[in-house]
Amino acid sequence: MISEVKTKRPNGRETLLAACEVLFLSAGYSRVSVADILEESGLKAPSLYHHFGDKEGLYRAWVLRTLGRSEEALRRAVEGAPRGRALAAVATVACASDFPDVLEMLRDLSSLSEPGQAEVRAALQSCVYGWVERALELSGEPESPQRTAMATLIAHALAASRSRYVGDKAGGECPLGLLSRAVNYHGSQGRLTAASEDCG
Repeated sequence: MISEVKTKRPNGRETLLAACEVLFLSAGYSRVSVADILEESGLKAPSLYHHFGDKEGLYRAWVLRTLGRSEEALRRAVEGAPRGRALAAVATVACASDFPDVLEMLRDLSSLSEPGQAEVRAALQSCVYGWVERALELSGEPESPQRTAMATLIAHALAASRSRYVGDKAGGECPLGLLSRAVNYHGSQGRLTAASEDCG
């Protein structure tokens, strides 16, 4: 008797999240409808509602998974960077084509419920700001209000300049290079400029 080999089919949850990789990355939350998600996934509405409750629940799950992967990539890059090059490592990861569009996620916040906004904001804070702060620490910046402000500025600069930098890398400029000229912070300017030379 010939035994049948059964191939494992992806479950509904994974299929929906995979559809999000295509839709939310290209169009953002507000421009994607439930009908778009169902068409891309090939599933019916009850599957979405069973696994995630609604479109926002699906989006939040996708953001957490996407940022979780990105945070792990940042952790490896920062902790494996040579001394004094942690900021360049952050910029290199953040400018990669598979890094999520943080600015688009920030724009999407206004379309979410208050709990959704809080959850996504906390995930963005941990992923982007948290590892910029860690990179500054490893670069020798002492803990201070100035370092906190610098980490915030760098995180925002990475988010704002990423879309222009990706896809035009040959003619683009590292976000840290842009930032090092824009921010007049004497204690870090030289270190930031030096880090930007290794970017890309």
